Amino acid sequence: MSSELIVIPRLLGKGAAKQLLFDETGITITHETHHIDYISWHNFAAIRVKAVALHGLYFNIGRCYVIDMQTDEGNVHTLNLKSVYGIKNKQYAQLWMHIYNLIYHYHFNLLLGYYTELKAAGQVFIMSDISVYADGISWDNHPKLKWSEIEINPYIRYFVIRKKGDSSRRKFLYFGDDWNACLLLDLLKQFLNAPNGNIFKRKTPE
Repeated sequence: MSSELIVIPRLLGKGAAKQLLFDETGITITHETHHIDYISWHNFAAIRVKAVALHGLYFNIGRCYVIDMQTDEGNVHTLNLKSVYGIKNKQYAQLWMHIYNLIYHYHFNLLLGYYTELKAAGQVFIMSDISVYADGISWDNHPKLKWSEIEINPYIRYFVIRKKGDSSRRKFLYFGDDWNACLLLDLLKQFLNAPNGNIFKRKTPE
């Protein structure tokens, strides 16, 4: 059974703030207090991912790299990698993206296959409040858009679903606010034969 251990160092001093053990069954999170949380892949329902500025009185003083993980019961486990005054900023950014990519490797790749099979079988499913059909998508009680009518514009923090030639038919989805928006983006890109690769699999900021 493959596994990988990720150690998140304390911002100041030596030692680990958290340790994350990834394997084929789930994630084991060991906190600095020695408390342990376990999330099974079978129970892993949704994810949100964001990087936000930390504001001081007059200017930004750092960055916070966040991954929210929700279980089927609605419990939310949050990883906050907080850098102030540039301390460990690059290291935390790298860990943040690596943790996300490990979740993708162990869990989301299988989910992508599962939802692709649902679409191929004509089964309707809903993700991030978007209804996905074999022949298109819909949202907010609007008429269905056929695949040939849809275009996607991805950005760093969000992406936009638009109807070609009609700017009034559009939907914004934010990776840090809308559960599974990052997974939906990859699914839609796959269904539309758009370029592959997730928005978060990118070069670490300096």
